[in-house]
Amino acid sequence: SGLAHCDDVGHLLIDGHCERTLHGEENAILNTPREDRPGASAYIIGTPCIRCAKLLVNAKLAEVNFLGEYPNSRGKDYLVELETASGVRFIQHSLNPEQLLSQLVDRISGPGGALYSRP
Repeated sequence: SGLAHCDDVGHLLIDGHCERTLHGEENAILNTPREDRPGASAYIIGTPCIRCAKLLVNAKLAEVNFLGEYPNSRGKDYLVELETASGVRFIQHSLNPEQLLSQLVDRISGPGGALYSRP
């Protein structure tokens, strides 16, 4: 807390992961009361790194939902191993956020939508 953000001073990449700041999963765990974590669900934009996956399992979540593809088979195999050993479900979704946003804008721009303007 209080240190410069990596987007401002540069990324500190180690093995392809920025280590200058905490990952979003780490911040979520730190800022959620311990008693609220067991049985909860996490929603993550990308595939969790191995360190964050372990932290989410230790937080006793019920499931971790994420978008994205595994960058290598070792990571995928390890998530499967964590899931089997812990019972925490790692669920990969194949949604395209850009496409969903485009569909949303189209809908709210049409008749009856919040952004609709009459011709």
